[in-house]
Amino acid sequence: MTYRFIDVFIITIPETLITLLVALQLLGLSPNFGKLMLVCTLQGFATYAIRQIHVYTLLHSLLQLLVCILLVVYILKVDFKLVFVSLVITVVVYGFIEQIFTSLVLSILHVSLYEVMKNQLLELVAFSPQFLFMILVYFLLRRFNLTLTNTYSKEE
Repeated sequence: MTYRFIDVFIITIPETLITLLVALQLLGLSPNFGKLMLVCTLQGFATYAIRQIHVYTLLHSLLQLLVCILLVVYILKVDFKLVFVSLVITVVVYGFIEQIFTSLVLSILHVSLYEVMKNQLLELVAFSPQFLFMILVYFLLRRFNLTLTNTYSKEE
């Protein structure tokens, strides 16, 4: 399946935004929104470029994760080890949530993943529940001030 340029805007940038919000909340950080959107946009375009490379999907994911970590370190000025740990945890949790919600949506809609990936409207419908759930996770983490560590005090 091909990764379309429009996917950068309807899937990748929002997905990166919520993933980074959760990962940074785990560090107790609230970064400048403009800088965060810059990271998300650059990550979206990097994802588009990486997806054009014909390699195994796992390698795509690892490259995307590494690029995202480096963007956060460089633009948001967060320590590499801290962002690595929080982002890996967030991506793993997001992966589980994605599997659960994608399976549910596919069974409810009675469509295959292939059909969803070919239809942008179905793709958006299939993506929405996991995105909304991650928003809930973010707000719960923020509401109860849940973090991985209380020792990181880098000012933005």
